[in-house]
Amino acid sequence: MRPASFISSRMYVRGRAAVTAIAVSYLVMIVALAIAGGFRSEIRDGLAGLVGDMRISEPGWGPGELTSPVAIPPVLKDVIGAVDGVDSLKEVIYSTAVVKGGDNVHGVVFKGIETGDSASLDIRIPSRLASLLGLKAGDRLLSYFIGERVVLRNFTVSGIYNPISTGDEMMVIQCDINTLRRINGWDAGSVSALEVVLRDRFRDEESSSAVCSQITGLLLMNAGEEDSTLVCTRSSVAYGRIFEWLRLIDFNVAFILALMTIVAGLNMVIGLLILLFENIRTIGLLKSLGMRTRDIAETFLRSSARLVLKGLLAGNAVALVLCFFQHKTRIFSLDPDNYFVNFLPVRLDIPLLAACDVLSFAVIMLVLLIPCTFISKVDPAKTIRA
Repeated sequence: MRPASFISSRMYVRGRAAVTAIAVSYLVMIVALAIAGGFRSEIRDGLAGLVGDMRISEPGWGPGELTSPVAIPPVLKDVIGAVDGVDSLKEVIYSTAVVKGGDNVHGVVFKGIETGDSASLDIRIPSRLASLLGLKAGDRLLSYFIGERVVLRNFTVSGIYNPISTGDEMMVIQCDINTLRRINGWDAGSVSALEVVLRDRFRDEESSSAVCSQITGLLLMNAGEEDSTLVCTRSSVAYGRIFEWLRLIDFNVAFILALMTIVAGLNMVIGLLILLFENIRTIGLLKSLGMRTRDIAETFLRSSARLVLKGLLAGNAVALVLCFFQHKTRIFSLDPDNYFVNFLPVRLDIPLLAACDVLSFAVIMLVLLIPCTFISKVDPAKTIRA
């Protein structure tokens, strides 16, 4: 066994304060990473479920702009579905309406999707609309579709869902796509748009932009002279405000990671300096016995590394417990008008957390090389005689 390893394994180091500071730093870092990952996952998944990752339609994004029927040939759907990164395609129809619950009237958007029950008048309504109109599952909802003629339908509320808040004034009610076809008088193959859902690893800005460009090229190649003009629009562009907010969160998390690493490093520098001063006679004795400065520094660095590892493990353990508790209970709620979701989301990316632990540990150990220069200035003759 090397002398540095033997001595450091038997050296008693008092570092409870340093371990606590490091544990708190790692706790803050991991919770920040989990919250940022939770927001990214929850908002992107929520948008994918609400409007898709991208939409193929005539120019325009808002439901009020997608009132004309569009026929997308099955061959074109097959070609788009085969694009690398595309997970699924969903035909949708949008139709604006006015709904009446008791004495309350509200403007809404009906979104027709494939439900497998084309004869049903069941609908799913957003929780905010249910609260405004005092509705619950099983209640009836009178709806007026106003176009060239007014069409009245009395739907049954089959479920209530919690969509992410996009800032839109109109609330989306989900129903079967064939119901809206009958109300609008559209042909069987007509839709308002085709929503594209991407695989998780293609949802970042660069990958989704590449997929959208590829789909745009396919639309141009397969467009006939009499066909409708179709465009592919990404949700991250249509809802740019939300994604700008996500980028701001990522910047804040990067700042927190850097700050907490600095705090942990400074705490360990102070702790190591105290340790060196307390053991100055030991340093002088080891030098007089012929031990190299490098080996003495390694001895104290090994002792410091054990403290950092204790703090790392403690911080990780507490952070994982807190994140698991929040994930299961959602005890911490948020205002969806400000944060787009109604609870504090957390998502643990284990490889990212492990990389963060390793990188911050390496940075702290590099910082600890600075106080080790003190060892080279210790004079054995003076320290032993003192």
